Amino acid sequence: MKTTGRNNLFITLGVIAALLALYFVSAYQSGNPEIPELERWNGNADEIIIAKTGATIRLYRKEGMWRINSEGFPADSEGVQRMENKLHDLEITDLTSRRPHYERFGLTPENAITVVVKKDGAEVRKIIIGNKSTKTSHTFIRVGDRPEVFKAAGVLRTQFGKTVEGYRDKNILNITPRNIVSVEINFNNSKYTFIRDNAVPGKSGNKTAEIGETPAGGKIICLEYRDIELHEVKMANLMKSFNPLQTQSFPDVAAGSMGKSLCTVTVKTKKKSVALNFFKGATAYSYYCTSSESPYVFSVASYTAERYMKEIQDFKR
Repeated sequence: MKTTGRNNLFITLGVIAALLALYFVSAYQSGNPEIPELERWNGNADEIIIAKTGATIRLYRKEGMWRINSEGFPADSEGVQRMENKLHDLEITDLTSRRPHYERFGLTPENAITVVVKKDGAEVRKIIIGNKSTKTSHTFIRVGDRPEVFKAAGVLRTQFGKTVEGYRDKNILNITPRNIVSVEINFNNSKYTFIRDNAVPGKSGNKTAEIGETPAGGKIICLEYRDIELHEVKMANLMKSFNPLQTQSFPDVAAGSMGKSLCTVTVKTKKKSVALNFFKGATAYSYYCTSSESPYVFSVASYTAERYMKEIQDFKR
């Protein structure tokens, strides 16, 4: 009898365990009914609109590039792609409040950030971003026109709370060192042309063509001072400085108002030639910079510009 009772107990416990497992599996598969199931769009979005008090930023695709607002500023394409991915894969983790006590969560019109994603002109995602949770790396949000407050994974205000400048492409120039054939520096009435040895025009085995039309690679020499042996590390750092060359900010300065250029750097590859001009900046710690590839004026740190403002002796081995 004792054995039979013990067996019945084990059977009962086994049935209970099976039922519990079935319940949890069912609950997992069906999800939390209080959390909205977000539909994901196929392919790439073509517009992200970010609206907050006093400002609206429109990011949109044009001719394969992300642009900003009516000015058409080039956007940081990688940064915008991360934003799109975040919105596409948005993870809502919890229902925080069914009641519209929005002031508690930073979701009032004065503080909230509304983000709308569009594809082919149709709205595919809309969220309203409030404050970050004080306890976890989550953000309080609303979804579409729903009144509830939810928690979403991530600190969303960091990505979606920037100014226009924060979304602009900060690359002035981005060329990998192996693609550079020559770098010409004009500074202090002196000219230095640093060129790949196997790209020197007229040299035996090389084309007698213009600089920049021959394949990159090989030792670097200075055309104007061929007898000087250049420092390999300094030359490598010079070539790397354009991969990428970035701006600190975009000053509101007219391109023709900066006076005479202090230094001109011309970078040549097999396909193009880009001229960079550096001017006295707004402070002792910065310079203005223009590029032949862009209509905008950039502001760069003093150490960025001054690595080109050197004498030939500074590049010696």
